[in-house]
Order: sequence, then structure tokens, then C-alpha cells
Amino acid sequence: MDFFSYVENLDSIELEEEININYSLDCKSHEDPYALGIKGAKEYVAATLLTSYLDEYDIDKTLPLQKIRYMLFHREIDVIQFQNILKTFIETTKAIPYEQWESVLNYIKENVNWVKRHPCSRLN
Repeated sequence: MDFFSYVENLDSIELEEEININYSLDCKSHEDPYALGIKGAKEYVAATLLTSYLDEYDIDKTLPLQKIRYMLFHREIDVIQFQNILKTFIETTKAIPYEQWESVLNYIKENVNWVKRHPCSRLN
């Protein structure tokens, strides 16, 4: 199963629960939860789903992706750097075709409306 199909097959409740759990874990080391803005939130959701996907299909690439999320939530990088590093990760590791990444981002934008209200989408 490719990444886009993996995301598309998740029901909305399952997807939201996975993001809530991961966001809580990622924010745990900070008193003030980190907010990414709407575009950053969509990238975060996609990166979190990609981590889960790679756990099932290519576990060797999971650790670098987790580190990228760690760097974001420990404020070692900002949202723009996060987006650029994700792009570079996908292109260099060939974890998934970059077109699938773009398709998933578009799918989230068009179909996952709760992201706009999620705590990760507010601005700091």
C-alpha cells in the first residue's frame, strides 16, 4: 500500500486520535504547547502519518523522521525549516515519492477539516 492510500484509508476519528496522541507526546516537554499555524499543522499531520506508515513499511526511515519532529518541538528549528527538512528527507531517502507527499498534503487540506481547529494549528 502506498502512503496516499494509507492516509486515505484512515477514518477521520482514527486519524484525529493518532494526531492527538502524537501531539501530546511531542508537546510533553513544554509547558506551552507548540503551535505551527495552519500550513505547519498540515505538514505536522502529514509527517506524523508518514512516521506511522514507515513504522509498518520501512522502519529504518522512522527514526530520522522522529528526530525531525523532535527538533521542531524542542524549538531547534522553526516551521519553515521543518517543512524544508521534511522535503529534503523525502527526496533524499526516497521514503515515498515526493508526489505522494504533495497529494497527502492536498488531501489533508481538502478533507481533514478538524486540523484548522486543532491546537497545533494556532499561532504562537
